Amino acid sequence: MVESTGVHLPLSADSIRRWFFVATCGSVAGSVLLAVAMTPVVMWLGDFRWADVRGSDWPVAVPPAVAVGWLVWEAVKEIRWQRRALSAKARELAASACSEDGTELRMHAEQFNLTLLNASTFFNTRILPRRAARGFARRVRDEAETGEIDAATLRVIDGLASADSTY
Repeated sequence: MVESTGVHLPLSADSIRRWFFVATCGSVAGSVLLAVAMTPVVMWLGDFRWADVRGSDWPVAVPPAVAVGWLVWEAVKEIRWQRRALSAKARELAASACSEDGTELRMHAEQFNLTLLNASTFFNTRILPRRAARGFARRVRDEAETGEIDAATLRVIDGLASADSTY
């Protein structure tokens, strides 16, 4: 580990956690909006009328409500899976940063960078801002190539490695 150079990092562990939280909220809202937008189409295909749904046949509305719940659950589950994968790669990278093997450090840095850059939601949108994620990934790659991870970078990676227990 190298002493921090005082360079501003484009991402921090807290900002990455916030981006994942915002992505979760956006996916929940997007799932509900998608369901609301698709309701008239489903009703037209199933030959339902608004009076049927509002009247005594209200159990007709239960299957669409279950479908909306499933869609929300899948959207949240996808983001949680992405966050856990990033935490696992951060743990591997933090462990390899303490080892003497430079090849292992480069390999884990590459896997961490791929996971960081490919984090996406259920709707295939990026979770992290492209420019900031690319800048942080480039910094991790460059430091791994030299065989020494900067202290500030390692703090962010350690924060991500412990993210499973805090979110």
